[in-house]
Amino acid sequence: PDEDEDEDEAEAATTSPTQAARAHAVPTGLTTLADAQARAPQARRSTGLEELDRALGGGLVAGQQVLLGGNPGVGKSTLCLTILDHLSKEGPALYISGEESKDQVLDRARRLGLRSPSLYVEDTDQLDRAFAVAKSTGARAVVLDSVQVLRADGGGQLGGIAQTRAVVDQVRAYAKPKGIPVILIGHVTKGGDLAGPKALEHLVDTVVHMEGDPATALRTVRVSKNRFGSSAELGFLELGAAGLSSVNEPSGYLLIDRDRDVPGAAMACIIEGQRPLLVEVQALVSDPVGSSPERRTLGYPKRRLSQLLAVLRSAGHDLTNKTVIVSIAGGLSVSDPALDLAVAAALVSA
Repeated sequence: PDEDEDEDEAEAATTSPTQAARAHAVPTGLTTLADAQARAPQARRSTGLEELDRALGGGLVAGQQVLLGGNPGVGKSTLCLTILDHLSKEGPALYISGEESKDQVLDRARRLGLRSPSLYVEDTDQLDRAFAVAKSTGARAVVLDSVQVLRADGGGQLGGIAQTRAVVDQVRAYAKPKGIPVILIGHVTKGGDLAGPKALEHLVDTVVHMEGDPATALRTVRVSKNRFGSSAELGFLELGAAGLSSVNEPSGYLLIDRDRDVPGAAMACIIEGQRPLLVEVQALVSDPVGSSPERRTLGYPKRRLSQLLAVLRSAGHDLTNKTVIVSIAGGLSVSDPALDLAVAAALVSA
């Protein structure tokens, strides 16, 4: 018996990991990491806007669900029409409007000079109707405007978590197997966050925030979640009479009107995604109107401003009793700590 046990132990010691794995029954159809390395990367479809493709990681992936949010009037519908007009060159595309009428959407497309014969427009808030039109047109790309007003079977209150989950789940079940990318436009709150249940952001593949100052033509697209690429990139677009176009040199665009001799202004080099970006900080310091000095920021965290004012006070620049306003030129929102020195310089010079 002792000799038999020794032989079993010796045989087990000489068995390779591969042979041990084969000794166990493995279900067929499973994929290993070694198989994944041998597969080619997923093909991407360009949106026609180089800066948006950059933010998305190279373009749209088959079956991808993109949630696009932004303030009213920032250009979400214009962006989606521009994207569909480009994608319609490869096959039919469909724009579903649940808020605006078909005529309103067509008027916007006419102003933008979009005339694609393969871009279809339908106004409905019924998800089943949207699927029927997509099937009949053979749409290879779809925009749903907006997710908060769509009604799906099996959902609850309009805009509630049950209804929103039902809409996204049914969209995924329809589009994913067919490889159809879908862009869902979403409302935002006064604070700039996407309206509705937070679960909405967890259900989709990609979340894109479109931002911009209504007084300027510059628009930015920032990705906060991306299952198919990096979520740290920022794209720059310009809104004109002919729609949106990419800004190839964002730093030059942001600093084109900069005056070097103005007090209260400083320039900083920050990192957005994988590229450096030059931005201008503008600061205003004045006596308060009333008894309480104000603290206002545009594109810069207000909490960081409070910390910076405390540092300046310890360095001999006490602005406690002053109204302080800090803004990032171009309507950008910047969180890079590299901006702090420029903000301090702008405040001292103001």
